[in-house]
Amino acid sequence: MGKLVETVIPQESYLNDILKDILSSGISEKDYVKNAISNIKQMIILDPRRYIAYGPWWPAIKQLIVGSGEVEIGQNIESDVAAIYSYPKNALTVLAGIIYSTERLEDHIVDDPYHYLNVSEISDDTEPYLYVSDDISISKYHLPN
Repeated sequence: MGKLVETVIPQESYLNDILKDILSSGISEKDYVKNAISNIKQMIILDPRRYIAYGPWWPAIKQLIVGSGEVEIGQNIESDVAAIYSYPKNALTVLAGIIYSTERLEDHIVDDPYHYLNVSEISDDTEPYLYVSDDISISKYHLPN
């Protein structure tokens, strides 16, 4: 069975190209991150199940949200997943999460906690890696039973 660390994530160069286009509108990278995490936070507060759409990107995005001072969504963070599914630039992490969640939305699987992630060629396994979205602090305190 493959490992999470062997899953395929977008290349930084690909994300940097998209980010350049976004920033060409005049917004700073810092403001892009601030606005994006604020919007994601509001969406999660209004509909807690929406965190599921971010899959393995959610822990790193949640870490940014909590780092901005928000605690309403809980403070439990899968730091091992966040370390794998993040980039040195916060803007790239947020952008990758937004792209991933948009693809899930287009495929009508926003609330499906099962994420089948492609593994890289270095993996011994060719089967997708199964990642299950389960944010205990949101599931326990914000979702109906």
